Amino acid sequence: MRILHTSDWHLGKRLLHFSRLEEQRSVLNEIIVLAEQEAVDLVLISGDLFDSFVPPVEAQELLYSALKELSRGGSRPVIAIAGNHDSADSIQAPDALARLHGIILAGYPHLQLPMIKTDGNVQISFPFPGLLELEFPAPGMPPVRIIATPYANERRFHQIFQNLEILTAEGEGLVERLTAFWKAAADSFFKPETVNILMAHLFCTAGREVGEDTAALQEPEDEKPILYPGGLPPVPVSAFPEYTQYVALGHLHRKQLVAERPFPVCYPGSPLAYSRSEAEQRKYVLIIDIEAGETPVISESELHSGRSILRPRVHGVDEALSWLRNHKESYVEMTLELEDYLSSKERRSLYESHPRLLTLIPEVSSVPQPDERGAADLDRPIEELFADYFAIAHEGNRPPDEIMGLFHEVLASREEGTE
Repeated sequence: MRILHTSDWHLGKRLLHFSRLEEQRSVLNEIIVLAEQEAVDLVLISGDLFDSFVPPVEAQELLYSALKELSRGGSRPVIAIAGNHDSADSIQAPDALARLHGIILAGYPHLQLPMIKTDGNVQISFPFPGLLELEFPAPGMPPVRIIATPYANERRFHQIFQNLEILTAEGEGLVERLTAFWKAAADSFFKPETVNILMAHLFCTAGREVGEDTAALQEPEDEKPILYPGGLPPVPVSAFPEYTQYVALGHLHRKQLVAERPFPVCYPGSPLAYSRSEAEQRKYVLIIDIEAGETPVISESELHSGRSILRPRVHGVDEALSWLRNHKESYVEMTLELEDYLSSKERRSLYESHPRLLTLIPEVSSVPQPDERGAADLDRPIEELFADYFAIAHEGNRPPDEIMGLFHEVLASREEGTE
């Protein structure tokens, strides 16, 4: 069978004040077309469907219409789990209706619902908390068993585990208890004759000490973190249960293979660049060809919708204006090398020349960089000292005339008060 794995849609997210809704609509249409072209049997979405607990109405409409298209009338199941940006209750609320179309919306790690047959004759059952079984009507299609673990913080996980008969040992850490939870499900239901998948929204390491193997694994800039006290600790590959064939992860926005053995553990990444730390990243979905008892074959399909984020370095205002006029389709964070301060008129002309200029970072050669500054020369005129201080505090920008005027007023009033 063939599976499409995607994650971190973040519908409703903005980049500063720029809406991304039309880009999101475009990239989801691209994923829908790709699912048809690749004759995909099953779609996995590993969390962060929305960007906030209360997403805009337009983002909700986009999600549900995209899921319905992907499900192809209930004949292609879509399994979507909540991430740390999502409200578990809100994600799971439409499940009763969604299941009829072959769409499973899992908000909690111990989800267990009555068996249902979709409009496309796919039978979906929940034989164990947090575990789904899919039985397809097509002859020769193996049953698929999926451990679906939406994001939950430490407190919620411990509450869930307290209500289960397993995992009651005192003093066990969260990762150890989560490992035992997965093992109990896999020992009972992962079989050689079934396709066995675990999907989760978490930060995974390859198994060594955190810090040794996570240099390339970083939570994206502007991303709501998981790695904080009381959140969800890093989970090593060794925590995933035996007989798993593929681990479908979400949370990190760059496509990456965390581990290849004993089974592939993959982040597909987000479909769009959502922060400046993702500048110039290529975006993908993963296609997994998998048979019961066999090692899956993974291929990547690059996505081409959406605007890129570029981080050019240019010298001087003229070069900056020329570059901006030639790259109007991208979002831009520009580093601008200057001989002198950037005037307010020059700054205005730069922003007016480009519709998606995010940030200007002036680097003024006459202003010492943070690691080059020595003691200030207090014999210099106080206006010059203030101008240097202002430039250091405001990314190399010259104080506007109105600021200098206020500064002179302060100086004058101080002198009058002294006299």
